[in-house]
Amino acid sequence: MPFSSSLLAFTEGGIALFNRGKPLSSLSQAHRQLFYGINKYVERNHFEMRATITENSRITWKSFPSGLLLVHICANDQVDDPTSEHAIDMLFHALMFIIGRDTFDTDATTLRLALRVSECFDIDVMDTSITSWREIRRQRSIDTLNLCCETANTNYGMLISHGKCVVATAPLWEISAKDRCLVWSYATYLPWSDAFDGPVFLNDTNPSMMYRFIRLRLLSSVYVILLCGLSPPLYSLLEHVIPSIWKSSIPGLKDIAKADFESKNSTLHEDVMGALAVDTAFLRSVMVTPQKAIQVGATALATEQVLFSWYKAFISSDKELSRGTHQLHDSYSLHSTYNCYVLTEPHFRLVVLIRTTVPSFALRALAVHTAGLLALSGIGPKNIEE
Repeated sequence: MPFSSSLLAFTEGGIALFNRGKPLSSLSQAHRQLFYGINKYVERNHFEMRATITENSRITWKSFPSGLLLVHICANDQVDDPTSEHAIDMLFHALMFIIGRDTFDTDATTLRLALRVSECFDIDVMDTSITSWREIRRQRSIDTLNLCCETANTNYGMLISHGKCVVATAPLWEISAKDRCLVWSYATYLPWSDAFDGPVFLNDTNPSMMYRFIRLRLLSSVYVILLCGLSPPLYSLLEHVIPSIWKSSIPGLKDIAKADFESKNSTLHEDVMGALAVDTAFLRSVMVTPQKAIQVGATALATEQVLFSWYKAFISSDKELSRGTHQLHDSYSLHSTYNCYVLTEPHFRLVVLIRTTVPSFALRALAVHTAGLLALSGIGPKNIEE
């Protein structure tokens, strides 16, 4: 579940490059510099300060190459230290995705701009597993996408509809999970346009190589994403790729634009109020919310919000236990308006919200049944023992 947070960025010499977030809006520049001063004071005394908790905030510091210092600030009841550190790591990775390591060393102006852009990716991320990434395997779309990539002299291509990944080429699934998620995030972050062409870097896959990130609009909500080299030029793709390859696929693209996993809600058990399935190996997820809101106390919360909240609580507990010799397995929680069951398998997590009419002994069986149905979308194991 997204939480309110702020970010500060400083150079090694203490120059403020960037600040964003409501908690910082009421602070003067001098007060903001204190976050840098505290960190440097601790370093000069040969200690390391990673995080601290104030009366109502949690503050995390982390230094990166070339002296960049990122400070993440959020309410202390919203995240734990590992989650906050993870948010900073993902932000830095997004920064490197946009500007690359060489530019990062030399161009402070570009760095400031890139921080503003990359901040929109995952500043409020709970875990990189929480993404809207999913693949609906449609062979015809894959064949057309592969032909499009061959024409563009690239192995990396993706088709997205309404911000969701419909299909992607096999080589794109082979790059690192972080790079793959950033390709999707950047494609969904960019404002609507008929075409976009700009540089990106796959820092886990090939950090020294610059790729051209090309996004072409096929329909109002359907885009094809290509990671190309220096050729072919954009005008060539606009004049030849779309007319010759995708024009014949327009009827199929219209069907894709209409397709929504929500339409399959009827296949879930009537007692399932919502489900979130996460593939932690490939950082893909599928969310289904047959019931749009759940009454929690005196407030009606969106089902999506409740699912994210329980997922965040689960991974926070899992990280704490993994520091020792313990491991968190299935868990459930009973409430007055809903029950929650968390199913865990290797590289797979499922959060299911279930009506209170279902007895506690039947929760796992219903969760396993839900996992089997969601596996049809290409995520998670198909056969889980009850």
